[in-house]
Amino acid sequence: LILLKDKCINFDFILSTPRKDNDVEALMNFCSSNNLKTPEHLSFYLLSVESGTALYRKIKNGIIDYNSTDDKMADKLKDVWKALSSFGYEHYEVSAFAKKGYRCRHNLNYWHLGSYVGLGASAASHSSKGFDIVFQGGVKEYNKGDVFSEYSIEQLSKKDIAAEIILSGLRTKDGINENDFLKRTGYSLEALCNKAGIPSIYKKGTARLSESEFLLSDWYIERLFDAL
Repeated sequence: LILLKDKCINFDFILSTPRKDNDVEALMNFCSSNNLKTPEHLSFYLLSVESGTALYRKIKNGIIDYNSTDDKMADKLKDVWKALSSFGYEHYEVSAFAKKGYRCRHNLNYWHLGSYVGLGASAASHSSKGFDIVFQGGVKEYNKGDVFSEYSIEQLSKKDIAAEIILSGLRTKDGINENDFLKRTGYSLEALCNKAGIPSIYKKGTARLSESEFLLSDWYIERLFDAL
């Protein structure tokens, strides 16, 4: 951190692991007491133990003691959110926090469905005009050199675009703007929220979730998907 004093720093954390969770408050206090800069940006993700992985087998066989319920994970997240707020971080996306003026521009472009280019095996690109470009091959195909023969282009329907905007936009503090949503999809956002049975998230031309509702973002997103 001393060597990076003139650079922007981001830390990614995985919470609810079998080992002791990273103590965010301890990190901040350590930086402060040692006259070190604190990170400008932080991201937090919950561990997902997938069937068939080495970690899954160790837990199943009792080699690793791991018992993390949804309630425990939710409590851990709320503790982290509270601590970061006290240190002046803005919770601007479900998993992302930033000091003032240090929101991640790359992530914002992705969440707002801007254009971006992905290069490499299994890479995907997106155009704000409404289509995706995906490299279908793996590493072997990519290394052959004739990479453009493996790309596919998918023109997204208005419904597809609406679903992508809902999926990414509702995870952000800014939410989804009614005028932009209508222009890009042809759907009325207010009517969609009413049809989904969640009119409370729509206010003054924007659909957004409160911080406490971030914990239920998948549920809200699914309701809007069903209403499309």
